[in-house]
Amino acid sequence: MSDSVSRDASARAGSHQVADGPLPIDMAVARRVAGAKRVAVSEACRAAGIPDGSG
Repeated sequence: MSDSVSRDASARAGSHQVADGPLPIDMAVARRVAGAKRVAVSEACRAAGIPDGSG
């Protein structure tokens, strides 16, 4: 991305800094979401009478 485009995007977003690398991942949140999805799939399988193989 060119510098002028980066500056314009930053200005519109209200930010003065553009990350040059990947954004950090909050692993605690990722684990919580994965756990909630496993529970939801397990409950849906149980309600449908399908064996839950999510382990």
